[in-house]
Amino acid sequence: MISSGAILFFTRKKEGEAMSKKISGSYHQNSRVTSSLIDKTISILKASGLPYYKCYDEQTSPHSFGEKLATAASDIFEKGIEKLIIIGNDCPQLTTEILNKAWLELEENDMVIGPDKRGGIYLMGISRKKFDQEEFMHLPWQTSNLFNETVMLCQLRSLSCKTLSTLYDINAFEDLKKVYWKLATDDQFRIFLKSLFLFETKIFDKKIIASKLNDLFPGLRAPPMAA
Repeated sequence: MISSGAILFFTRKKEGEAMSKKISGSYHQNSRVTSSLIDKTISILKASGLPYYKCYDEQTSPHSFGEKLATAASDIFEKGIEKLIIIGNDCPQLTTEILNKAWLELEENDMVIGPDKRGGIYLMGISRKKFDQEEFMHLPWQTSNLFNETVMLCQLRSLSCKTLSTLYDINAFEDLKKVYWKLATDDQFRIFLKSLFLFETKIFDKKIIASKLNDLFPGLRAPPMAA
């Protein structure tokens, strides 16, 4: 195990996340989804048994995302932490097993990266000795170029880097449908999504709800829709 390491969970508060991400058609729906994602991530952190810090976006200075994240990481390194794993709140496929794998890989590598399907990153691990705050803050955060640019930076600096499995992150309602089938049947977020799809039908256009439900649950018979 890493002798002096920690996880940084960087997130907005539930209310801020619901306002910022337009995953579905209303604040109420966004609130349900984003709250479930944040709760799931915290549960995974607790279950992992690994030490972690939680930093809210709203608690940091009103600069760019990269500046906020770099400052939060730097503050933790200043506590004497030697290895740091950074995660957000929008990857429902993240598991304790993935966190522990990243933890172990960071013992052998300068950096560990978990890429998402859009070209971003759902997890980044880095050692204090290799952390450069200026470079870190100027990575193309929240873009589809983040993974490639980070790999290029590792190559440029001759950093050893381990890439983890590519997973989905959640930025739109379509992402929820894609990730649904990737989660275990007893996963609490999948159970939540099933209730969302089945009972909160107002998020769909009434003219296409029947076909949407059929795509999600083949064989499920829906009542005829009025013209």
